[in-house]
Amino acid sequence: IYDFQLSEEKIRSDNFLVHSYKYDETVDNMAIPFYSISYQTILWNVVYTISFSGPLAFYDQSVMDKVLDRTNFLKY
Repeated sequence: IYDFQLSEEKIRSDNFLVHSYKYDETVDNMAIPFYSISYQTILWNVVYTISFSGPLAFYDQSVMDKVLDRTNFLKY
């Protein structure tokens, strides 16, 4: 694991803990960079986590931004 980052971000009215890191998976002696990022919040004593983990080449921050912007949390 390398390039570990920890921060906070406010998206709409919710505060999120954001943590991300990179790591390498080795296939046939070739290192493939992977990326993992998670957005975590606590609402009404329930922890919600939205995350991506996969090859770095497939990561698109704009997709994560759209998902987080369009996610609604409801209290029962």
